[in-house]
Amino acid sequence: LAHLGGALTGFLLTNNFNKGTGLITLLSGFSKPKKKKPFKTVYKNKTKTAYRTEKDDYQQRVDAILDKISKSGYDALTKEEKEFLFKAGKK
Repeated sequence: LAHLGGALTGFLLTNNFNKGTGLITLLSGFSKPKKKKPFKTVYKNKTKTAYRTEKDDYQQRVDAILDKISKSGYDALTKEEKEFLFKAGKK
């Protein structure tokens, strides 16, 4: 009986190996591995247009602060502008 069990196991492993599946697939109940879904960008409750508009507004504010620095220097910025620029630099 042990030899027949070994022969059957060898046959099943060889048969599955030839089909392109391995031992793990055989032991997991002949189930095929699931294909992963491609990564999808999620715009948390915002449309692409709204997301782009918000991004453009953010960039315009950064640009305005940088223009102010180039004209008047860093010391001319308000406390809020300095904090905003510091947080923008971390992104």
